[in-house]
Amino acid sequence: SVEGTPVDFRTPTEIGARIDDSTLKAGYDHNMALRDTPGFVPKSRGGTRALGIEMGADGRWSRVRQPDAVAEEPTTGRRVEMFTMEPAVHFYTADYLGNDPVGKGGVEIVKRAGFCFETQHFTDSPNQPSFPSVVLEPGQVWETETVFWFPAPRA
Repeated sequence: SVEGTPVDFRTPTEIGARIDDSTLKAGYDHNMALRDTPGFVPKSRGGTRALGIEMGADGRWSRVRQPDAVAEEPTTGRRVEMFTMEPAVHFYTADYLGNDPVGKGGVEIVKRAGFCFETQHFTDSPNQPSFPSVVLEPGQVWETETVFWFPAPRA
C-alpha cells in the first residue's frame, strides 16, 4: 500500500510536496501500479475508446473513463492526461540529471527540470508469476497504446 508514503498520488498532490522525503533517496524514480487488478489491461487494438477517449458525432473528443495519470499546472491550467493499456507507469523527476545534458539552444538541463510518465509493465515482472507477463516468444507481436492528451486550459 502507498497510503501515508511520499508516493501516494491517489489524490491530487503537488509533485514537489514530498519530493525531498528522506525515504525517496533522490526524488521520484518509481514504478507505480495503475489499477487495482494487476492483470487487467484495457482491450488491445481497441482504438482510442479502449484507451479512454473517443470522438463524438460532433467531432469533439471526450473522456469515456478516468485517465491513468494526470499532471496539472494550477496557475495556467496546462494539463496532461495519460491513458494507457500498460499496467504501470514509471514516474521520474530527473533527479539524476546534472548540468551535463544540453537541450535546445544550448539550455542546460538541470536536476528536476521536468518529469515524465513512462508507461510500462511492472519492474519485476519476469520474476513475479502473478504480474502480467513480459515474455515475448519468437513470432509473437507485442502492441500497446498510450495517449497523452493535452486538453485546453479551463476558462
